[in-house]
Amino acid sequence: MSAHQMARMAELENQAFSLMGRLHVVLRRETGRITDVEYMRIDPAYCRHLIQLALQSGQQDLQKIGERLHDIYFGEAGLFILEHPKPPLLARFSTTHATAAAPPAAAIPPAHAGSETMQPFPGSAIPDPAPPEKDRHYVGRLR
Repeated sequence: MSAHQMARMAELENQAFSLMGRLHVVLRRETGRITDVEYMRIDPAYCRHLIQLALQSGQQDLQKIGERLHDIYFGEAGLFILEHPKPPLLARFSTTHATAAAPPAAAIPPAHAGSETMQPFPGSAIPDPAPPEKDRHYVGRLR
Protein backbone atom coordinates (compact mmCIF):
# COMPACT_ATOMS: atom_id res chain seq x y z
CA MET A 1 0.00 0.00 0.00
CA SER A 2 1.43 3.36 -0.99
CA ALA A 3 1.79 6.35 1.29
CA HIS A 4 -1.02 8.12 -0.54
CA GLN A 5 -3.38 5.17 -0.04
CA MET A 6 -2.42 4.92 3.63
CA ALA A 7 -3.11 8.63 4.10
CA ARG A 8 -6.48 8.25 2.36
CA MET A 9 -7.38 5.28 4.59
CA ALA A 10 -6.44 7.26 7.70
CA GLU A 11 -8.57 10.18 6.51
CA LEU A 12 -11.54 7.87 5.92
CA GLU A 13 -11.10 6.29 9.36
CA ASN A 14 -11.07 9.73 10.99
CA GLN A 15 -14.21 10.79 9.12
CA ALA A 16 -15.93 7.52 10.01
CA PHE A 17 -15.03 7.85 13.69
CA SER A 18 -16.41 11.39 13.76
CA LEU A 19 -19.63 10.34 12.04
CA MET A 20 -20.03 7.33 14.32
CA GLY A 21 -19.73 9.63 17.33
CA ARG A 22 -22.44 11.88 15.92
CA LEU A 23 -24.59 8.85 15.11
CA HIS A 24 -24.16 7.59 18.68
CA VAL A 25 -25.20 10.95 20.18
CA VAL A 26 -28.23 11.41 17.94
CA LEU A 27 -29.46 7.83 18.42
CA ARG A 28 -29.02 8.19 22.18
CA ARG A 29 -30.96 11.47 22.29
CA GLU A 30 -33.75 10.54 19.92
CA THR A 31 -34.31 6.83 20.56
CA GLY A 32 -32.47 6.10 23.80
CA ARG A 33 -30.33 3.55 21.99
CA ILE A 34 -26.73 3.15 23.11
CA THR A 35 -24.23 2.11 20.44
CA ASP A 36 -20.64 0.90 20.55
CA VAL A 37 -18.49 3.02 18.26
CA GLU A 38 -15.41 0.81 18.57
CA TYR A 39 -17.37 -2.35 17.76
CA MET A 40 -19.02 -0.61 14.82
CA ARG A 41 -15.54 0.15 13.49
CA ILE A 42 -14.46 -3.50 13.50
CA ASP A 43 -17.65 -5.50 12.83
CA PRO A 44 -19.22 -5.08 9.37
CA ALA A 45 -22.54 -6.68 10.39
CA TYR A 46 -23.02 -4.36 13.39
CA CYS A 47 -21.96 -1.38 11.31
CA ARG A 48 -24.45 -2.28 8.58
CA HIS A 49 -27.22 -2.72 11.20
CA LEU A 50 -26.65 0.74 12.71
CA ILE A 51 -26.45 2.32 9.26
CA GLN A 52 -29.82 0.73 8.42
CA LEU A 53 -31.27 2.12 11.66
CA ALA A 54 -30.04 5.58 10.70
CA LEU A 55 -31.40 5.33 7.16
CA GLN A 56 -34.82 4.10 8.33
CA SER A 57 -35.15 6.64 11.14
CA GLY A 58 -36.93 9.32 9.13
CA GLN A 59 -34.66 12.05 10.52
CA GLN A 60 -32.71 13.96 7.94
CA ASP A 61 -29.53 14.24 10.05
CA LEU A 62 -29.43 10.52 10.76
CA GLN A 63 -30.07 9.69 7.12
CA LYS A 64 -27.18 11.90 5.97
CA ILE A 65 -24.87 10.33 8.56
CA GLY A 66 -26.01 6.84 7.52
CA GLU A 67 -25.44 7.54 3.82
CA ARG A 68 -21.97 8.93 4.44
CA LEU A 69 -21.02 6.01 6.71
CA HIS A 70 -22.30 3.56 4.10
CA ASP A 71 -20.08 5.20 1.48
CA ILE A 72 -17.06 5.19 3.79
CA TYR A 73 -17.41 1.56 4.87
CA PHE A 74 -19.23 -0.23 2.06
CA GLY A 75 -18.71 1.99 -0.98
CA GLU A 76 -16.43 1.15 -3.92
CA ALA A 77 -13.29 2.04 -1.98
CA GLY A 78 -14.84 1.43 1.46
CA LEU A 79 -12.89 0.53 4.55
CA PHE A 80 -14.53 -2.90 4.87
CA ILE A 81 -14.09 -3.52 1.13
CA LEU A 82 -10.40 -2.64 0.81
CA GLU A 83 -9.05 -4.21 4.00
CA HIS A 84 -10.10 -6.62 6.68
CA PRO A 85 -11.51 -5.10 9.86
CA LYS A 86 -8.91 -4.28 12.50
CA PRO A 87 -8.92 -5.82 15.97
CA PRO A 88 -10.05 -3.55 18.82
CA LEU A 89 -7.55 -0.94 19.99
CA LEU A 90 -7.17 -2.48 23.43
CA ALA A 91 -6.32 -5.87 21.95
CA ARG A 92 -3.72 -4.32 19.64
CA PHE A 93 -2.22 -2.35 22.53
CA SER A 94 -2.02 -5.36 24.84
CA THR A 95 -0.27 -7.56 22.26
CA THR A 96 2.39 -4.96 21.47
CA HIS A 97 3.08 -4.01 25.09
CA ALA A 98 2.63 -7.39 26.81
CA THR A 99 6.33 -8.25 26.88
CA ALA A 100 7.43 -4.97 28.46
CA ALA A 101 4.58 -4.75 30.98
CA ALA A 102 6.23 -6.22 34.08
CA PRO A 103 9.82 -6.86 35.18
CA PRO A 104 10.82 -10.47 35.89
CA ALA A 105 9.78 -11.77 39.31
CA ALA A 106 13.40 -12.39 40.38
CA ALA A 107 14.21 -8.69 39.98
CA ILE A 108 11.67 -7.66 42.65
CA PRO A 109 13.04 -8.26 46.17
CA PRO A 110 10.58 -9.35 48.83
CA ALA A 111 9.34 -6.59 51.13
CA HIS A 112 10.83 -8.14 54.26
CA ALA A 113 14.31 -8.86 52.84
CA GLY A 114 17.01 -7.61 55.19
CA SER A 115 14.60 -6.87 58.05
CA GLU A 116 15.88 -8.53 61.21
CA THR A 117 13.33 -7.02 63.62
CA MET A 118 10.39 -8.60 61.85
CA GLN A 119 8.76 -11.38 63.86
CA PRO A 120 5.52 -12.40 62.19
CA PHE A 121 2.43 -12.95 64.29
CA PRO A 122 0.77 -16.26 63.45
CA GLY A 123 -1.42 -15.62 60.43
CA SER A 124 -0.16 -12.06 59.92
CA ALA A 125 2.66 -10.44 57.96
CA ILE A 126 2.70 -7.19 60.00
CA PRO A 127 6.09 -6.61 61.71
CA ASP A 128 6.27 -5.84 65.44
CA PRO A 129 7.01 -2.18 66.21
CA ALA A 130 10.48 -1.30 67.49
CA PRO A 131 10.62 -0.70 71.26
CA PRO A 132 10.53 3.03 72.20
CA GLU A 133 13.81 2.93 74.18
CA LYS A 134 15.73 1.65 71.17
CA ASP A 135 15.27 4.76 68.99
CA ARG A 136 13.77 8.04 70.21
CA HIS A 137 14.16 10.01 66.97
CA TYR A 138 10.99 11.14 65.23
CA VAL A 139 11.42 8.77 62.28
CA GLY A 140 12.36 5.91 64.56
CA ARG A 141 9.14 6.32 66.53
CA LEU A 142 7.14 6.13 63.31
CA ARG A 143 8.49 2.67 62.48
